[in-house]
Amino acid sequence: MSGTLPSLASPYTDSFPAWLSVIFLQMRSSFFSMFSTSTKFHHKDSLPAQGRVRDALPVALVDASSACVAAPPLRDLSERDLSLVLVVANLGLEGVCHLAGMPCLPPSDKSTGPQCAVQSTILCKSHRMLTRLANCSAPLEGRLAFADLISDVGVTGSRSATLVADQCDLLEHSGGCDPLVVLPPKLQSFLRDPGHFFPNVKRGFALAARVRRDDRREYARLVMLQLRAGKVCLLPEVHAAASIFPVGKTGGRLREVWSGDKISRSAVPPLPPPHIASQTALLNLEASVAKPIRVWKRDARCYFDQLALPPELRQWFGRPSLAAHELLGAGMSWKEILFFWPHTSSIEPSTTIHPCCSTWPMGFSWSSFLAQSYLLSRCVAGGLNTDMILCDDLPPPSDLDLTFALATDDVGVFARGERFRGDQAVRKLDESIIDGGVQPHPAKSVNAQLDATCIGVDICSGIHLAPS
Repeated sequence: MSGTLPSLASPYTDSFPAWLSVIFLQMRSSFFSMFSTSTKFHHKDSLPAQGRVRDALPVALVDASSACVAAPPLRDLSERDLSLVLVVANLGLEGVCHLAGMPCLPPSDKSTGPQCAVQSTILCKSHRMLTRLANCSAPLEGRLAFADLISDVGVTGSRSATLVADQCDLLEHSGGCDPLVVLPPKLQSFLRDPGHFFPNVKRGFALAARVRRDDRREYARLVMLQLRAGKVCLLPEVHAAASIFPVGKTGGRLREVWSGDKISRSAVPPLPPPHIASQTALLNLEASVAKPIRVWKRDARCYFDQLALPPELRQWFGRPSLAAHELLGAGMSWKEILFFWPHTSSIEPSTTIHPCCSTWPMGFSWSSFLAQSYLLSRCVAGGLNTDMILCDDLPPPSDLDLTFALATDDVGVFARGERFRGDQAVRKLDESIIDGGVQPHPAKSVNAQLDATCIGVDICSGIHLAPS
């Protein structure tokens, strides 16, 4: 299917910006070879038998003459806007058929009822998505927008931000929660024993931890701030270390990333985060105009920095090393450096010192399991039990009037109909979060909203789900 569609006379004005057309036409061009190649390997056995057909797939593409296009709101679109909706809808139809292992059929007026239902659903969702995207800010250059969306720049690539210590998010006090206390005793003991936890780490493993030369002065200042916050400690030697790099966040802030891939691979494979939310789990929500869904959200601030790392493991969570005099140059006094150096070994300005994680870093494989487990325990303590949770590893709740979802540091509570049950549940949740020592992020709280975004899904007017 080409990007040019049959011309239709239309009295309506265009509402979708031109850069949207550029993105989706480039996307169509990029995916065409994949879709067309996949159909070459299908034979007649993959298609339904002749005669009465009740299956929805394979489904035909749509064009301006398709019956489902004649219904509102599509019939009220301008020629250009309708063309774009058709491009996006056909991308979806081809993708669905591709995933089902079937070739997409050419446009036809002989689609069955189930096939027409699929076409209408994808057309309506495409129109809704484009309407919402039209309100977004335009990219600087439309022809680069699609490449910008799919680019995969490595951590040392051109997108890596310049480290500025004072722009990195930090808590005033880190490590206030011990996630191991909510685990079974045997698992607690296992995670505290580096000999069992890191069976593949040899002494000196992964010690080539680096920070960019241009960032080194700011890195020393960042270590000073992290020491004061309790996020890192100083050790005279380490068994493993990882590089760090900054990435940009919205609002001009930075997140410092501990790049622990190698150290993660040397550890025992992690357990999956229990009952973690996903976009598909939200499909279990049910709502109507009479009983819409209201959303409450709670977020833990710099959550991984709140999860204390056992002292027994810290030598396996090193960061780029420094000379003691670099901390002096960053603004620390010698007295303060000695305060953070509670070791019998001597220290001089030229001594190499090793900052190490005092909290479970985001870049480590087990951190997600521990973060999810601890906040889930606070949800349960606050009255949100696992028979109310929306996730993929448990059946859907039997009572959908009050449910919740948890994705690491984000809790979403969903109340259908009257809001009082949601208000009551969230009040107890807030108390439980504070009792568990978790520092919330009040600026990200949402209360009883009909329009909200949860784990990449937009809840619209309390009755629709749409990709964020």
